[in-house]
Amino acid sequence: MRTATHGAIGGMIMLSCPNVIVGACGAFLSHFLVDYLEETTFKDYAFIDASLLGLFIIGAALGKVALLGLLGWFFALLPDLIDKPRIWILGKDSWFSCHGGDGLIKIKGYRLGHKWKGNKKLYKFSLSQTLIIDTLLTLLFCVSALW
Repeated sequence: MRTATHGAIGGMIMLSCPNVIVGACGAFLSHFLVDYLEETTFKDYAFIDASLLGLFIIGAALGKVALLGLLGWFFALLPDLIDKPRIWILGKDSWFSCHGGDGLIKIKGYRLGHKWKGNKKLYKFSLSQTLIIDTLLTLLFCVSALW
């Protein structure tokens, strides 16, 4: 899924956990589970991602839990923050199992978060569905941060 989805889910997990360590682990693992869903890429709409990130930051800052929300965002996006530069800058393969790599969380050939199941994608959201999901999750995070 997209950055806004991972970040909002990670932020909500972090806010709802009584322990920072448990929240960080939950936010991190959520990336692998959410990556089972395939989104429609809208590279031409980077301003939407930037706007949702801005809304996320404002929601976190207005709440009393800004640091926790941002930590949740960071840990939920950590696999992308590591793998994307490896691919784009260093020209290396993905490391994390959710991106098809042999790295973290691979058991007997099963890769946690890997989208392929017998050469078929599990589910792919349309562009409008992806935009709605990203927006609703970001708004839900903002409401939970202010609550």
